[in-house]
Amino acid sequence: MRRTAAVLAVLLGALASGSHAAPVPSLAEDQARAAFNLYLQGCATRVGEAEAQRRWAREGALKPVQSPERFLRGRPGQAFIGPAAYGLFVLVSFDDGSCQVWAQRAGLEKLASSLDRLARGPARPGADVVKDLDRTGPGELGATTRALGYSLGAAAHVIALRLVGTSAAEAEFQAILSASETKK
Repeated sequence: MRRTAAVLAVLLGALASGSHAAPVPSLAEDQARAAFNLYLQGCATRVGEAEAQRRWAREGALKPVQSPERFLRGRPGQAFIGPAAYGLFVLVSFDDGSCQVWAQRAGLEKLASSLDRLARGPARPGADVVKDLDRTGPGELGATTRALGYSLGAAAHVIALRLVGTSAAEAEFQAILSASETKK
């Protein structure tokens, strides 16, 4: 009897603790995490350094996009397609050192919270963090659109971090993350 009671207690404890376990991330959250990791590693930490972005892309097994014009939009640069484990992601490296990550599918709110954490992250002595863009509104077919932006730095050197996206399932790309640098 004691043994049965002990086994029941262990089982009930396991069931109870299982009900408080962290929820399993959705595919959209996994896609957002993959897109943001690509953005952080290949773009935001290498903003202003086009050759470093491209070297990182090549060493990270990203492949050059055969027809990058749609991503470059008339600006000189290169585009690389990322690993497809969670969807289609494109790293765009412009010749001026600015960069973007295009995500075919990604959870918009997860990307927004990741960008917010990056911008407001550890204190940066002598650097200001200004949230200079935050708009959410209705998009096509009942979808939500979101634009979020931060400026980081001092008066002589500012880095802009941006997110523009939509929740529309029909969108060819749901999100574009960008980073650029301004030196005065």
